Amino acid sequence: MTRKTITSIVVLGIVALFITGYVFLTQTKPGKDFVSSLRPKPSWDFSNWPESPRLTEFDSNMIFRIENISEGFTLEKINNQWVLVAAPVSLDLVDIEPSMVSNKLWSMSSVWAEQLIEDDPSDLTIYGLDNPWGKVRITDTAGKSAEFIFGNHTPSRTSYYMMMGDRPNVYTLSSYSTDILYFTLDHIRDKGAMYSFDPTNIIRMVLETRPEEDRWGKGPIEITLKRDDEYLVSAFTSHILSSPYSGRYGIDSEKYYAILESMQNIQVLEYVADDPPSLAPYGLDKPGRILLQNPYDSLEIFYGKSEYGVRYAMLGTEKSVFTIQGIDAFINVSPFSMMDKFAMIFNIDSVDSFRVTGDGRTLEATVRGKGEDAIFHLNGRRCGDKEFRQFYQAVIGLLIDAEVPGPVTSRGEGTDWLVEYKLNNPAGVTASVRLVPYNRDFYVLDRNGAMDFLISRSQARRIFDTADRMVYLD
Repeated sequence: MTRKTITSIVVLGIVALFITGYVFLTQTKPGKDFVSSLRPKPSWDFSNWPESPRLTEFDSNMIFRIENISEGFTLEKINNQWVLVAAPVSLDLVDIEPSMVSNKLWSMSSVWAEQLIEDDPSDLTIYGLDNPWGKVRITDTAGKSAEFIFGNHTPSRTSYYMMMGDRPNVYTLSSYSTDILYFTLDHIRDKGAMYSFDPTNIIRMVLETRPEEDRWGKGPIEITLKRDDEYLVSAFTSHILSSPYSGRYGIDSEKYYAILESMQNIQVLEYVADDPPSLAPYGLDKPGRILLQNPYDSLEIFYGKSEYGVRYAMLGTEKSVFTIQGIDAFINVSPFSMMDKFAMIFNIDSVDSFRVTGDGRTLEATVRGKGEDAIFHLNGRRCGDKEFRQFYQAVIGLLIDAEVPGPVTSRGEGTDWLVEYKLNNPAGVTASVRLVPYNRDFYVLDRNGAMDFLISRSQARRIFDTADRMVYLD
């Protein structure tokens, strides 16, 4: 027999031995028992682990009274609706959200402690139960009740020591379960007064800044719907800025609606005082004011000082102070940022003629017809369509650059500019704006006697520059 043959027989024998051993250890009971005996035994044993004690067993539908003894308020279910029947303040000051109470009932009806700590302890001080911070009682329609008494945090601070009113034992209860059982009036108050208000159809908005935060010094901002007779103010807006400037100006609708949408991000955080003796600690003795009106409803908010990123506030119909978040984006808006910046703008199809006078020059323009059929003349000469429309864009494109920094007490050098329109829609109506020299760089826009804003001289000069590039057809 060759060495190669002997080696092959030995290898096959070893393989067969391993297969036989594997089958014995994994497929036969003696083999499995042998393997199990080799595994290390656990060092822990749950056989004496205490069971979680059950503290209450109610039918959640039968619970009809919840008393927060420590906070001094009582809720009762009346006609299947939770109602506040007793409180440390006038019931007229507090509106609750009944669904917030109903959501807690299932958890209240079956409360389990984490574990029993001590039977009938002789010293409650170590648990903070000699002077408990909280007591809550629930009662059902059959007269069965349960009282929960809360003491200190456990060392892990994830639970509380607590007792039941009818037994001397001390248990631990999770913080989650404690929050379900022990809730304050603030947890169940109706905070949706602002959220139910629709800000998308506002017909009037008023913003009065707190006196100590008034950065603009111009008085309240007021925005109203544009009247039918205000077609000369702005042709492309539905709302008018009626205050704080001396004139009435159109609103930039996109920026205005962005500001209104920010009101939907406001959050009422918590109520801090009901009918307080003084509003001064909250900055509400001299508050700012927000008034929003739609065709069906109104919302009035008085806001006070800001602390730690939140503000104190009150609703105009209530005497309770709460904290609010997300309102600063609204109250910090400037009137200038919301304005339509056009000095005066009309669709060319609404214009029969217009005249521009300034720097010793006069341009007389006429429009005959509408749309693509319109025929244009400048100083009696027929103009190319494209070039005339570019000229018209320069005329109506006069944009307000800035607010006048103070009263206009003197005139700058140069003569006035005057832009006058004769309209066909409305028929026969004339409108005009005047540019009064202010300094070397700016004119004051005079619109119907209101002189609130500045327009750069370069914009006015662009009108004549564009006219000088006119292409004439005759």
